[in-house]
Order: sequence, then C-alpha cells, then structure tokens
Amino acid sequence: MLPAGQTAFQQWMQGVAHTLGIRITQYNRPRTASTLFIANHISFLDIVVIASVTPVRFLAKHTVSYWPIIGTLTALSGSVFIRRGKRSFIYRVIEAIDLALRET
Repeated sequence: MLPAGQTAFQQWMQGVAHTLGIRITQYNRPRTASTLFIANHISFLDIVVIASVTPVRFLAKHTVSYWPIIGTLTALSGSVFIRRGKRSFIYRVIEAIDLALRET
C-alpha cells in the first residue's frame, strides 16, 4: 500500500517536470511489484523524472526533511531519511527500506 501523500507527490513532480520543460519519453513501464532502483544521480532532474513516471519512495539525507515544501512532500511520499556518517543507524535504515518494499 502506498503512502497517502504518494499521489500528490507524483503529481507535484509531474508539474515540476512540465514547468522545467522536461519532456519524458518512457519506453518501458517499471514493474508493478516492489522494485528497488539504485541510481547515483548527478543532479536533481533524475529524481523529478523518476518520480513523475512511477510511484517511488526515495532514500534521502535527513536534512531534506527540513527543506520547505520539498521536505514535507518528500516525507508524505514515504521517503526514508538517513543521517549520513552515522553508521550506528544503518540497521534502522535497512529495516525502513525493507518495510517500504514490503508495503508496496
């Protein structure tokens, strides 16, 4: 089951893509079952594109949760926030990712 804010987040990302003039050509649809995408993104545009075409939850640094508007929408989408450099939290992160994959 997707988080309640997921639809609003996806629509917002579609609006951002449109506003930025990004034209998205999609050749294949992502699997409908739980899927883990791993990407080493260079800019924020890949986040906008991916979130525009499929319901996703991101793994984001904890500070993103404090950003105005973006932090709120990201939290509502069910994203998992991590504290970089805190190895003691790694098991919590793994559990949160596992839970997110099971809920989708």
